[in-house]
Amino acid sequence: MLRLDTVREELLQLTEFAPDVPILIFANKQDLLGSVGDSRLAEILRLAKLGTGNGWHVRECCAKTGDGLMESFEYFSTMVKAMRGKTNDSITYR
Repeated sequence: MLRLDTVREELLQLTEFAPDVPILIFANKQDLLGSVGDSRLAEILRLAKLGTGNGWHVRECCAKTGDGLMESFEYFSTMVKAMRGKTNDSITYR
């Protein structure tokens, strides 16, 4: 968990530096036993406390097989377009 503590601190600094930039986090290595899932990773990183300026999305994936990668980038593209255009596109941050 030490590495995730460091990630949490870095994310906090990032959101202070760039408060309106959407964040995509990959919960990689889902093919391995004991991997951290998307909901648990969001909880560990305390993403709900980042504030309302940054949209964020955590996606389970496996870089080895490619599972979850395309869907994540497609979703991230929607997030960027919505934030850039300040549209009211319905996006669920999770």
